[in-house]
Amino acid sequence: MTITIKELAALCAAEIIGSDPLQHIDSAANPDEAGSGQLTFISNAKYADKLPTSKASAVIVPKTLGAANAAANTCLLLVDDPELAFITCLQRLYPGKTLAHTVNARAEVAASASLGEQTQIDAFVSIGARSKLGRNCWIMAGCRIGDDVTIGDDCVLY
Repeated sequence: MTITIKELAALCAAEIIGSDPLQHIDSAANPDEAGSGQLTFISNAKYADKLPTSKASAVIVPKTLGAANAAANTCLLLVDDPELAFITCLQRLYPGKTLAHTVNARAEVAASASLGEQTQIDAFVSIGARSKLGRNCWIMAGCRIGDDVTIGDDCVLY
């Protein structure tokens, strides 16, 4: 998924400093490996020495760093909480898989088991008697859930 730096800044309520905010970002990487078209973050001032040599198109930094010595082609996105802002941006860059919310014909689900709404059960899953799954769960291929098990909402089992 591709998004402009300006759109990322709006997502995480960031102030943009430097370079071209209309540059496109298509992925993220750690500060040492990020390159053109990539986003990274620095959450602590002790890592500010990475900014002058960064090849990332955008770096999320704490507001306390201000316009630290960023490389010429790098936009800084100043935020209160760099880690939370980075996670927010990652969710936009890497959207989760859309589930079919079905029970695969090759799954074995006990008649007394209870499946929550919008739950997906993949092939070769086994769900035991009286087990209860919350809503929006994804049970991936090969999982075995025994009898009398309770699983909450929004769970993924690999």
